[in-house]
Amino acid sequence: MGYESRTRSLTKMISYRIVIVILSFAITYYFTGDASQTTTISVVFNVAGSAVYYIYERVWGAIAWGKLATPEPATARMPARMTNQYTLASSTANAVALLED
Repeated sequence: MGYESRTRSLTKMISYRIVIVILSFAITYYFTGDASQTTTISVVFNVAGSAVYYIYERVWGAIAWGKLATPEPATARMPARMTNQYTLASSTANAVALLED
């Protein structure tokens, strides 16, 4: 199971908040018509919303429910004898290709 890095969660939060800041500013300005009031409301709302969103994402990232396991590479699932044959065949094919050039 993979966990999100803090950097990924933070990047997602920032990009999401940019969209929400623009949206909240537009809606608030539509209703108030006052740029000063709109700025105050938008800043307070979005700083609080950013903190809540980051914590929310980190909590959900730590919950295993609903996450799918990361698939293994195909060679990791092969029996050792098949892996050795695959490696030998690949090496032989590469050597032949080099000789033909």
